[in-house]
Amino acid sequence: MKITAIIAVALACTAVAVEAAPAPFAFGRFRGQNAGAAGGQSARAKFIAAFKARKAAEAAAAAAAAAGDQNSAAASASSAAAAAAAASQQNAAAAATAVAGSNASNLAAQQAAGNALVLAAEQSAAASVTQADAANSNDALVSAADAAAAADTTVSDEPLPALSAAVAGNSAATAATASGNANADGLQAARQAVVSGLKSMKSTLDTLATANAGVDSAVDAQIAQGRIGLGKAAAGVRFIAAQLAKGAQPTAKAQEFVGAGLNQAKTASTKLTALTANNAALSTDAAAFATAVDGTITAGQEVVADTAAA
Repeated sequence: MKITAIIAVALACTAVAVEAAPAPFAFGRFRGQNAGAAGGQSARAKFIAAFKARKAAEAAAAAAAAAGDQNSAAASASSAAAAAAAASQQNAAAAATAVAGSNASNLAAQQAAGNALVLAAEQSAAASVTQADAANSNDALVSAADAAAAADTTVSDEPLPALSAAVAGNSAATAATASGNANADGLQAARQAVVSGLKSMKSTLDTLATANAGVDSAVDAQIAQGRIGLGKAAAGVRFIAAQLAKGAQPTAKAQEFVGAGLNQAKTASTKLTALTANNAALSTDAAAFATAVDGTITAGQEVVADTAAA
């Protein structure tokens, strides 16, 4: 048996001996010493010793295997397993805490990735609207509105934070200039409902993504499609809001992205409903997303109808 394997075995034995010491300490005690065992090792020191033994044994096993020394490799592998068991038992509470922290970190990363996907879809749609409007319109008001809308490229708890204010502003202007028009109040309410719907779409998608936690890749794929649709629709609404606020008529390209985005989200919703039908927790979240999508589509249709009647 090679010297590296012998050392590893010795270290592993030390780790196992450590494990035979008094009962392991909870995670909260790792920062201190064992108050009941004067001169004894702290739980953290015991864990570190076992951990180092495992790492040394693993390295020895790898080296022995690479050199073709199967006997030493087997002995070192056995030592590594023993040391790993000692480390695991000595640090069970810490391991649970680490797993919880890792899960929280993964969820935060997943949320960031989801936001980035929505933002990328928004930016792509914004570029398309700006390009199409520049080619198809000589309206200075449209150009100014598009420049303002394109400058807002952030995403947070609501799609495009300035969206609510922009829609509220042009809705109020519509009501003020359409005194006596029975559709004015309905139009304002419908525009606000579209924005609320987009916010609900985002929050329900986030909830569904968290519940799935990457377990079902097919579900994650449709969540991504829903987020892309959300980004497109949000960008379209943002441009329409800016155009109306500048006194311009909404452009066809901006309206096109609202419809295309909501249709894409609707398709994703239908697929999510089917994919989660046999999962009680996920099906509830998928149903909430479907409700948000349908409500936003209905509000959008009302905006179109009330605008035509105004």
